[in-house]
Amino acid sequence: MGGKEEDFKGKMESSSNSGKKRVFGPGGRDLRLFAYIDEFVCEYCPEKVQFDRFIHATRHYRDVHMERAYLKCPKCDKKTYTSGEFVTHVETHNDPDRCKCTICGKMTLSKVALKKHMRCHQLDLEENNPFPCRLCSRRFEAEYKRDKHELLHRPKPIIPKQYGRDEAMLEFYQRIYCDLCEEVKPDSTSFDNFWDLKVHMNKQHEKAPYLKCPICSKKMGVRHQIMMHIDVHKNPELYRCEVCNEIHQYLDRHMISAHTPSTAAPEKKRYNCEQCGKVFKFRWKLKYHINEAHGVKDVSCDICKKFFTRPALAAHKRKAHIEGEASFLCDHCPKLFNKQQTLRMHIAVAHENRRKHKKCNLCGKEVTGMTKHMQMVHPSEGPVSCDLCGKNFRSPFHMKRHRLNTCEVTMNDRPYKCEVCGKGFSLKLTMTEHMTTHTRTNLYQCAFCLKTYGYLSNLQKHRKKAHPQEWREVKGDQSIVTVIPLSAPVVAPVTEYEIPIAGQ
Repeated sequence: MGGKEEDFKGKMESSSNSGKKRVFGPGGRDLRLFAYIDEFVCEYCPEKVQFDRFIHATRHYRDVHMERAYLKCPKCDKKTYTSGEFVTHVETHNDPDRCKCTICGKMTLSKVALKKHMRCHQLDLEENNPFPCRLCSRRFEAEYKRDKHELLHRPKPIIPKQYGRDEAMLEFYQRIYCDLCEEVKPDSTSFDNFWDLKVHMNKQHEKAPYLKCPICSKKMGVRHQIMMHIDVHKNPELYRCEVCNEIHQYLDRHMISAHTPSTAAPEKKRYNCEQCGKVFKFRWKLKYHINEAHGVKDVSCDICKKFFTRPALAAHKRKAHIEGEASFLCDHCPKLFNKQQTLRMHIAVAHENRRKHKKCNLCGKEVTGMTKHMQMVHPSEGPVSCDLCGKNFRSPFHMKRHRLNTCEVTMNDRPYKCEVCGKGFSLKLTMTEHMTTHTRTNLYQCAFCLKTYGYLSNLQKHRKKAHPQEWREVKGDQSIVTVIPLSAPVVAPVTEYEIPIAGQ
């Protein structure tokens, strides 16, 4: 090594953290690398092909050996795959505390690894920052940094990519398949790699991708986690805890949470609303609740002239003044949709095989929502009474539903009021349908016999009873329109012998 290189080595050792730029010597030699090594040669070629820069080694390994170039540490023979990674690693031998966490004392292998480790202390370090993210619990010292961070929460489009056959994963899994498609039709899907499975699940099912382990049935959604889990099954002793003799994929996390009480993760914070007492797990949810429920309604809708808080105005327009007529009715429940695509998504989520039927152990009935079934049919608590009007109900679920919809005490607190009889309603649709009992107008028309109804539920019953053959055809073809919303209400003639029937 020449004199200039020795002088440069001394400068690097004395100021390893000074952030010096890369320096090139005669012939384009990277002096930053040669400050720690005497020669940079190919590990495979017998004639010892030498390189002056890492880019030269990258081209040689790629063209000749079809592999990624690397450089070994002269002290511990660790392989590094970039020039920056090599320099950072070698400098940790000279200064071991260079990549040490100043908070918990953990040793990392590089500055990049230290930066990733500091994420676990991020919330504590940012606790006093004045600008919180509206979508997560992070906080920032400047508003522009907060705005830049919030861009990361936007959904990213799927970019189709083509990879080859993932032999390392297929050696263990034998077959990469979609778990949702297999439930409907076994052996219907097969993919060469995890990326193809990800594209399939995002497009066909609109769900996050995952792969289920054939041994322990654990679900994982990231390839490097899957490969690490495979290694747990192949080499379990490498992941065995020396204290409790259990096997954990993330052994370092287990040691902190289970065997070091002083460094265990703190309990989750709870955020209480000072005005109504509701409790939230995250600060941003509390802030959203305050804006929605207790915020100043100082912005008016330009269509209906009602006042809302600024964050709630956009949601109101999206729900109350939706563009187009809602002409697509679900054949399984009385819900209307303005787009056929939205109807398909609703049927797939609410009524098809994605919602598995579970058998109740108490009554033997198969239901999709076991929690709601237990609350309604088999409540753990005894009969409860409404503390407002005194009526008794068999479960808290029925009591809450009564207070929301039919309790006379809460009648004036409901947002939608009937101008004729003064009754209050929680939903605008319910109030609109109720008005038909006063105006004798109808809102919906059957597409098979052109009868009209004021309540959608009555039209639903009529279709099933009066048109069973058409009902079966509709179940096979969801594109058939079975309800016609009436833009101009059809007035039913009222004779002196007719008696108004509630709900008609």
